[in-house]
Amino acid sequence: MTAADDLTRNITAFGASMVPARDMTLPQACALVEGYSRDGTIPTLLLPKVRDRKANITGAIVAGVEFRYVKSFNGQTGQVTDSWARPIQGDPTLGLDVRMIVLLVRLARLLRDKHGAGTIYHLGFDSAADDMHRDGRAMDFVGIAGKNSTGTFEINVFSHWKLQPVQMPAAFGTIAAGTKLPDWPENFHETIFRLDPKTNGFLEVKSWYAGGAAELTAAFQMFKAVYDFAAAQGLDRTDNFGTTTIGKDSRNIFHPDYFKVSAPPDKDGRNDHFQHMHFQIGTRHDPQARGNRWLPV
Repeated sequence: MTAADDLTRNITAFGASMVPARDMTLPQACALVEGYSRDGTIPTLLLPKVRDRKANITGAIVAGVEFRYVKSFNGQTGQVTDSWARPIQGDPTLGLDVRMIVLLVRLARLLRDKHGAGTIYHLGFDSAADDMHRDGRAMDFVGIAGKNSTGTFEINVFSHWKLQPVQMPAAFGTIAAGTKLPDWPENFHETIFRLDPKTNGFLEVKSWYAGGAAELTAAFQMFKAVYDFAAAQGLDRTDNFGTTTIGKDSRNIFHPDYFKVSAPPDKDGRNDHFQHMHFQIGTRHDPQARGNRWLPV
């Protein structure tokens, strides 16, 4: 590579640093990902011989944060009981979209720098289904573990989100507004973010929260930050390329407060996302949808 090529790559990477991951051109995303390989941000990144929209990560470290695949949960407390620091890209024949790799680096830095994360728990990236997971454009985020000024902590979707009760924001059938319920009624669609103390007076500090009330507050702040990040860098509503509201307005980010339950055989509802938050670049199948196609150079 000539000095001119290197200069062009650095200029391209600098410009890409200010672009949401989903909106990058192939040269922009590749320039950033190549930089991650050179500077050790992703020490096990395998780049293709020629620039391509896919690459592989054969280890579990991104930006100094360890990604751990969750193998099991405690069914009563929702706590992670077994996990594995397996390669982030589970199937090397599929590869990760390079924009998704940029998103992972930005996510790791956000959770490391702002929330003290040393570990990110997940339920995988690829899948056998012909969807955004198989195309390397999605992640199933479980939670984080780390250390801050109050000590060590571990926060995850099942334990700190799904197991919290809800406060009905509106009347529904015979259920009055303000009623406390263990979860949303099956056919209720006007969901809100249950962890927001401004709209839920029934939040509970569980006995297994080592950090007490501060841990519950940290969960609220962290999940909101991840959701906003995923909407800004990936895709939630196709008519709103930025932050949206957790709950009834969610569409391509799935979580315990999603507006609907799944209708089998689909798994696109809150009942199938009780222990993780799914987010992605682009929509599920449409190859021409924004975030699936590459924007012009």
